[in-house]
Amino acid sequence: MESETHESNAAQGRALALAQLIFEAHAWKHRQVDSIRLDAGDRGRRRTSIDCTLPADERLSWPGPGRGGQIIVPLGLFSTGPLRDFDIVDGDGRALSILGRDESATLACEIVCALLESVDVIQITPALERTIFALVVSLPIRTAETTDAVDFLATGMHAGDRVLTDDELGRLSTTTRAILHDLCYGYILFGIVSRPDTARRSILKFSSYWTTTLHPDETPRASGLPPTYQRWRDVLRWRADVGLASLGIRPAQLELPIRGAGDARSYHLELHLPAEIECHSLALMATPLQPSGEIDRRAGPVSHAHGRFSVRWEDGEDRIALAALTTTGRGTARVAMLTSIATFAFVLLSLALPGAMPTLERAGDPSAVLLTLPAVALSIFLGVREHEIASVLLGPARVTIALCAGLLAVAATALAWDLREPWLSTYWWIALCAAGLCALLHALGAVQRRRRAGAWHE
Repeated sequence: MESETHESNAAQGRALALAQLIFEAHAWKHRQVDSIRLDAGDRGRRRTSIDCTLPADERLSWPGPGRGGQIIVPLGLFSTGPLRDFDIVDGDGRALSILGRDESATLACEIVCALLESVDVIQITPALERTIFALVVSLPIRTAETTDAVDFLATGMHAGDRVLTDDELGRLSTTTRAILHDLCYGYILFGIVSRPDTARRSILKFSSYWTTTLHPDETPRASGLPPTYQRWRDVLRWRADVGLASLGIRPAQLELPIRGAGDARSYHLELHLPAEIECHSLALMATPLQPSGEIDRRAGPVSHAHGRFSVRWEDGEDRIALAALTTTGRGTARVAMLTSIATFAFVLLSLALPGAMPTLERAGDPSAVLLTLPAVALSIFLGVREHEIASVLLGPARVTIALCAGLLAVAATALAWDLREPWLSTYWWIALCAAGLCALLHALGAVQRRRRAGAWHE
């Protein structure tokens, strides 16, 4: 009996110590840096570096007080689901251990129970303990407007049984409500690190596979959900935004959900972009309880934003970072602009110069060959291995290249087949308008890029 009491007290002490680390993270987490790298397709990698002072608290020892030279620390809250290609090391590059799903769930339940007993002065009954475990371990069951966690925190009932009285519901603190609500949608990742002899500064680094998907009903967004197409007018609006970003006229918005921005005294976000894509601005958005992060307006392959946020345990859905993305004006975008200008100039000169059209008509097959070669050469720029975001933003530029190549190819075919008037002149005027519109839009985008570049330097 004494042994069970001792283990119970030790578990409660550990849970309270961990709760203190979670809700007073500023005391030991000094700086957190999230670095997002985009690879190919929808694949990417998210790397997190935490500059912290490891607490020298015996209650955090693993597997128990006086045994072993390791302690447990909560690294952060993660969404429910597996961590794919996960890697965690310390500042010296040595691999660290983490708690598994069952151990993490048990420890999370201990934290909630310790808060209920010590902060809310609520007795832990078997029914309440089973409810907490069910909410923490199970996936949330969503009804029309609420979830099982929201229903429990509002009514004190779970699975049709009364678990908390109205008086106990009134005593639930904001802290307990917040962590119980968030544990229903995610889990706390606990790391096992070497126990320091005294409190010292340390670096913890972890990374995992990260995906981005595009939502045409709104804007490009990073999340774990598949693309959704709602109303046709939303799709058209999204395509218009992407087209303007591809031309460089107006950046498109990429939403990046971030977690743990309030855990450290200073939060930093880095976005590593694919080639030919640049970030006009990167901002940590404000919330009613948090100020906004500082905006870094310097263009480059790595964009950076940072901010200082007050400590608050959150579900991660109420804060995002907004990245304004556009093409760089080099590579594919530059080829598209030069191609449209060259095609427009060729068609214009063919119509404007005296005797140009009769000469082209008499040229026959040789002219067809000369006009088809550029079309074949330009097709090389279509279809490369790249990230989905780069593919979407560069898509309109590639459409321009393909369109101009197609115009030249059709012109060559028309001359080779001896197309008669007025059809030949009609096609030539259509090609002039199409190539001219493309050239005008790309030129406007180039002007807008220069204006933004001037604003950055100022």
